Order: sequence, then structure tokens, then C-alpha cells
Amino acid sequence: MERAALYIRVSTDEQTEYSPDAQKKQLIDYAKKNNYIVDYNYIFSDEGISGRKAEKRPEFMRMISIAKTKPKPFDVILVHRFDRFARNREDSVVYKSLLRKDCEIKVISITEQLEDDKFSIILEAMLEAMAEYYSLNLADEVKKGMFEKANRGEHSGTVPLGYRLVKKRLELDNNYSLIVKEIFELFVDKNYSILDISRYLNNKNIKTKNNTMFNTRGLKYIIQNPCYYGAHRYNYREGTRNIANDKQDWIIVENSHVPIISKEIWHKAQEKIYLNKLMSTPVKKPVQKYWLSGLLRCKHCGGSMSSTIIQNKYVSYYCINRKNGICSTPNNISLNKIEKIIFETMENDLKRGINAKRISNNNVISELEVLENRLKIINRKYDLANKAFLAEIDTLNEYKIKKQLIKKEENEIHQKLNSINKNDLTKFDTIKLQNNIKLLKSCELTQQEKNKLLRTFVDKIVISSREKYIKVHYYFIG
Repeated sequence: MERAALYIRVSTDEQTEYSPDAQKKQLIDYAKKNNYIVDYNYIFSDEGISGRKAEKRPEFMRMISIAKTKPKPFDVILVHRFDRFARNREDSVVYKSLLRKDCEIKVISITEQLEDDKFSIILEAMLEAMAEYYSLNLADEVKKGMFEKANRGEHSGTVPLGYRLVKKRLELDNNYSLIVKEIFELFVDKNYSILDISRYLNNKNIKTKNNTMFNTRGLKYIIQNPCYYGAHRYNYREGTRNIANDKQDWIIVENSHVPIISKEIWHKAQEKIYLNKLMSTPVKKPVQKYWLSGLLRCKHCGGSMSSTIIQNKYVSYYCINRKNGICSTPNNISLNKIEKIIFETMENDLKRGINAKRISNNNVISELEVLENRLKIINRKYDLANKAFLAEIDTLNEYKIKKQLIKKEENEIHQKLNSINKNDLTKFDTIKLQNNIKLLKSCELTQQEKNKLLRTFVDKIVISSREKYIKVHYYFIG
């Protein structure tokens, strides 16, 4: 039975019928009907992203990277339509060819059924050309629509803090406009840094419209937004990405709504941001991922701990939320110190007995899960065989042969299930943990290999340098 990966892509301008959930449901239904096994680790989804360039679709590129591994992890890639895979003919030809020739993996559109003949090659090329034309034409039409709306004083997109939308136009929201005004006053007149403003607002328990705490990135976006001196800005960034488009692609329409601050104050704020950037001397840090990357959490706010290099030789972990002005408690610790504490904690946990939870690890699919999924597929096979016989598609003899084959496969799965001691699957293997700790302490593994090993049995490590607190949250080891 063939294995299938699912690829889902949705742009911000697409309708409900193409939503991620709608595509996923249809792809899974198709896989069930056509006897494909879907491993849920191989469901890739790019949301709010254009299909024009493959390099700008992280999940697509991750899927291609996984597809190239040996042995191949799946046999086919299911997409809703071929334009979900690529709207650029060059990308489509390159990646489909790579998958077919180098990986022996086929791309299947569940709504555009094609056969393996010469005519289908032409038809597929035509579908891809039409999708590329639609993509190019849509971009032009969207820009035209933006200009027309802006010239009419209408607003599209997210409503900025300090405003509310009334009949497609921005009007002042008195609950938040005073906060925006205060942000600019603190930044321009009182010479607060963006981090100082974030801490100031959070200490006063002032929240955003989404009832979340302020952070430095959000505040910088507010300060740089020309909306606050009364100008509309469109096409600032593509989709939901946080990367701004080139300035030449922006659409700025002056005097479109009531301003909160003057244009003069806004320009002063931009000058300060520019001067701060000139005065700061960014140091290029070597790209290095340490074995604790992605696993340390701050006890005080639950945020991630990130690493930094001090004086070009010492590695230290700090709370990201603290740096963004969200967390009020300092939480910094050196790599050497936290390594020592983690090993001591794990060894003490071994002596006292591990309190572990059965947590779903997205990086690992157990043999038990695979067998249980195969058993579900067996039940569907029986159902399909019955329907084929009742619909007189299969003769009685063909129906009997099919049932015998399905029964044989079912018996093999049950034998494998019986051979697995299910008690062992919910028992924490202390011997394996001891061996893992030895490996982590040794110099045999790279930082990346240590990180991968740690993730197989640790969910997260919660720390507080101020309270001298540490707790390791374990997975079961089966």
C-alpha cells in the first residue's frame, strides 16, 4: 500500500473553499478512498503565502528536503489542485522532475485527474500555464483595487491600534488613540527606548486590542506606521509574513483619515529610529545551535530562552519575552552552568523516580501508532470490497480472493500488535535514560545530534535563575 504526503497552500486572498482545513479534509478523504496511508508527520501547509516562488514557501521546501531522504518517506504527494503545488511553470517542472526522477515520487492533483499518457503531459502544462497567468494577473488586479479603495478613502487590511472601522473608513477609537499618542510622546519627547516603552505599558497593565501585552516588535511597527499622521499605507508586506516589501512597492495615500499625531512628530520618530540604527554596531554572531536550543522555558512567563554570545566567548541563555519587554523578571544563565544543573537534575530524578507524561512527540511516530493506523485502513478495505461486490463491480470469486488477502494482512498486523508489550510503551526506561545522559555528557555527538537525542525524551526544561529553580518535563521512553 502506497504512502502519501499532503501539501496544502492558501493565499490570503483565497476563499473559504480553499481554506487549510477544507483542503486537508478533501485530501484525507481522497487518500482513504484510494488506499493511501497518510503519515500525519508528512502534512505540509503554507498559509497566507503566495505560490509564485518555491523558495518563499518554507513548508514546501521542507517537504522537498524530506522527499530526498533515503529510503523515501512517501510515494506520492497529494495536492488539491496543481496550482497549489506551484503557480510558476519553472518551479513546477524543476520540482516535479526532481521528485519523479530522483525520488520516484509522483505529484497527484485530486481535482484534476490525469492519466500517464502523452496528452496528459500537454494538459498538465496547460493547467500550470493558466495558473501562472492567473497569479500574475491577480497581483495586478489586487494593486489596482488597492489604489481605487485608497483614493476613495477606504481602508483594507488590519485596523491599526487607535482606530475602528466604520463603513470601510477609519475613525478614532478613543479607548486606544490616547495610548498611541502617549507612545509617540514617550519615544520622541521623553527619549524612551522602544524596550522602555514596552515595559512602561506592561507595568501599567495596558493591553493591546487583542488583550495581549505589548512587545518591542509591535511597538516599532506602530511607530513606523504612517497611518498615525493620517496616511493610508497598502502593500506594506505580503500575506501574514513579518517581512516588509520594498518601499517602491508600497502604496501611500496622504490625508485619508483623521490623524492621531502630526506629520512632524512622525518624521522625528523615523529620524530617531534611523539614528539608533546607525549608532548601533551589529556584531555578526556565528550561527550556532546548541544542544538545549528550543527546549528551555522561562518559569515566570513561559517564554522561550534564547542563546547569545558574550564577549565573543561565553554563551548565555536569556528570556526572549524579557528582551521584548513582556516578562518583568530577569532570567539569565550561562550555558556551562545550566548544563551542569540539568545533568544533576536528571541524575537526581533517576534516583527519586521519573514522573513522566505520555506526550505526543511530533518528531516521532511509534510502531504502535503505525500498526493501529494500518488496522483502521483494513476496516476501510473490507468496506470497499463489500461495496464493490454489491455494486456488481467484482464477481463472487474476485470478492472472495480480495477478502482472503485483506484477512491475511489483518492477521499479520494483529501478530505484530501482540508481539509489542504495551506495558513497556507506558513505562519510563531508566536504563535508556542513563545511557542517554552518558551520551549527552560525552564528546561523541555533535550539538545537533545531542539536541535531537534530548528531544526524544524531554518535552521542555523550565528554569528560573533568580529562584534557582529547574524542572525537566519528560516523555515516556518506550
